[in-house]
Amino acid sequence: MRIGVLALQGGFAEHITALKKLNIDTFEIRKKRVHQYFLDKITSREAGV
Repeated sequence: MRIGVLALQGGFAEHITALKKLNIDTFEIRKKRVHQYFLDKITSREAGV
C-alpha cells in the first residue's frame, strides 16, 4: 500500500512518521496538479467510472 500525504501545512511529517512505523510506503503531495490528479482518481473510483 502507498499513501500520499498532503504536505501543504505543518503536521504532515508526523503523519508520514506514523505511517512508516506501520510499514506503509508514503509520498508527499506538494503541488496542486498532483493533488488534483489523485483527487480525480478517487472521485472517479467512487462514481464507478
